[in-house]
Amino acid sequence: MPMQAVGTGDASNSPAATGLPAGGGPAAAPANGSATYGADAVDERPSVLRRVEPDYPDQARRRHEEGTVLVRLIVDTQGQPKDCAVLMSEPVGLFDAAALEAVQRFRFRPGKLAGRAVATVVHIPFAFKLQ
Repeated sequence: MPMQAVGTGDASNSPAATGLPAGGGPAAAPANGSATYGADAVDERPSVLRRVEPDYPDQARRRHEEGTVLVRLIVDTQGQPKDCAVLMSEPVGLFDAAALEAVQRFRFRPGKLAGRAVATVVHIPFAFKLQ
């Protein structure tokens, strides 16, 4: 039976795709002074330019386990993922490393506010399914 890890995430213009609540203004202000915005606070949300599918962990494959991971990250002004963190996973810990390794290799078109690229928070879900 083939096994595959599927990244179902989408940093599109849909609020459901980001998993973020509606919000206005900066989400956080990093130490370097540049603001990070929630997905609903920008004129153009980040979009995925290059998606990397995660490797299915050997341990999970051997045990025929499936699961999901939700990763939170900041898309910086260059379209690079930063500050990637697991928000939720089921089963806890089994697929986290694979999802984080994959999402760190994603590339994005950055979010824009008033015509300029801004750092934007997005959520990317991954579904690990045996096929």
